[in-house]
Amino acid sequence: MMAGTRLAKYWPGGRMARSFKVEVVMKILRILLALTTGVALAVLLPLPIDGTAHAKKDKGKKDDFLMAQAYVNAPPAAQAKVSRLLVNPFGEVDGALLDTGTVVTFPPHMGDQLAAAVKPGDTVDVKGYPEMPGQIKAYVITNSSTSQAVMVHPKPPAGMKPPPHLRGVGLKEMSAQGEIRHLRYGGKGEINGAILADGTIVRFPREASYRFASLFRVGQGIAASGYGTQNAHGRAFEATAVGPVGQPLQAVYPR
Repeated sequence: MMAGTRLAKYWPGGRMARSFKVEVVMKILRILLALTTGVALAVLLPLPIDGTAHAKKDKGKKDDFLMAQAYVNAPPAAQAKVSRLLVNPFGEVDGALLDTGTVVTFPPHMGDQLAAAVKPGDTVDVKGYPEMPGQIKAYVITNSSTSQAVMVHPKPPAGMKPPPHLRGVGLKEMSAQGEIRHLRYGGKGEINGAILADGTIVRFPREASYRFASLFRVGQGIAASGYGTQNAHGRAFEATAVGPVGQPLQAVYPR
């Protein structure tokens, strides 16, 4: 009886069958909305929640790829010149700053492809949706001069990964101070970075954006220190201490 009960949910009309149908329908609706409207209405449709963390992660990659395909024929959310490519503390290109002041985010595993297709000074078409005012989550970025396009693809399977406490090996101690010109936001709308007047990118965790809310504002002068990378595309570091210019820095991770 128990086995029959478990099996019944997979037959047509069972819970699993209905869940599968709903998921397929929702994905189709998301793609149709993106194609027909060219705006972010598709992302407003909720997706069924998978039961495990692994399934959620894998599903997220597939959803990004589906959305990228949907946005291929959508009108651009922005068209402007690239002021500079943006990097994360590991030196990976993860977006671009446009001359309009708009921050464009892009997956860091696609950074090499983006850097090969787009250079500062190039005019680009950005297809995606506004995550926050002044920030666009891009799925397709096209160089208007060469027509070379870079589309989000799922991250390829990684080989053996080092343990978390070794990932930061090789990062350099860095510091910076200056006026905040642009802010970066995370997926939940929290501030997770600041771009200073000299182009340095200071990143920090969500909790820090709440603790130092009065500090992370455009036009505010800040000083910070931490660990990161500098390369041909720019410099960025994860802050371990921040504060107003001319005042003692406060630890981001107090002990």
